[in-house]
Amino acid sequence: MFHGTFIRYTNKQAIMATGWTQEQKTAVWTEIVLEKICNQAKTLVENGHESEAAMLTGYMRELVPGDGTNREGHAAKVYFNALFGKNFSRGQENPINAALNYGYGLILSAFNREVTLCGYLTHIGLCHDNMFNPYNLSCDMMEP
Repeated sequence: MFHGTFIRYTNKQAIMATGWTQEQKTAVWTEIVLEKICNQAKTLVENGHESEAAMLTGYMRELVPGDGTNREGHAAKVYFNALFGKNFSRGQENPINAALNYGYGLILSAFNREVTLCGYLTHIGLCHDNMFNPYNLSCDMMEP
C-alpha cells in the first residue's frame, strides 16, 4: 500500500518538474546563485578575507535574473583566489582539487538521494543542462 502511494507522489513531482516555465527556472536559479555567493562571502569572512567578502557582497547587489552578467563566475574566481592563492585553478591536478572533488562527490550523492526521495528527476536541471550529466538538478541544488 505505501509503495503505491509513494510512486503516485513521485510521478506527480516528476510531471510538475517537467512543466516548470522558463520564468520559474530563472527565478529559482537566481536565488540559488544569490545564496551561493552569500555563503562564499561568509566563508571568506570566517577565514579573514573581509575585503574579498565585500566584493562578493557587491556582486550580490549586481545580480540580475538568471545571472546574465555572470556574477557567479566572478565570485568563484575571487573566492578560490582568496582561499587558495592567485595561481590556483579548479582544473589543476593537486591535493586541494582532489579533496574538493571528493567532497563534491559526497555532497552530490546526498543531494541525489534527497532529490529522488522528493520525487524529482535528477537529470532535469534548472541551469545545468548537460545531456551527459544524469544529475543536473542535483548539481543545481547543491550550488549554495
